[in-house]
Amino acid sequence: MGISVELAQKVENAILDNRLVGNTFFSDDEYEALLGAVRQFSSYYVYSGGYSINNANERLIFVTLVEIAKRWKKIDDDENEESGFWEFVFKTVLETEGNNQNYTNRLQTP
Repeated sequence: MGISVELAQKVENAILDNRLVGNTFFSDDEYEALLGAVRQFSSYYVYSGGYSINNANERLIFVTLVEIAKRWKKIDDDENEESGFWEFVFKTVLETEGNNQNYTNRLQTP
């Protein structure tokens, strides 16, 4: 799953044209497209033994994490407050509960 050329340009502009990446507004549909793309290569990396995440995707990952952070604080429930930000990121990107041990191990392996 990829993202449209227009959305890719918006991601690029979010980094190049703003002092704060979070100042760029992404619609819910754009957010879902960003998540879909990040889920695809994150899942490959975590579960299929991919060796690295393509450097070309770094900006996409960063902008998506900023969008996740913006939405985390908007969700008003005790579960997200108690479990913390990274728990919310793992649930959002990998669609799993908890700090995924497989992913954590991959990050620590050179």
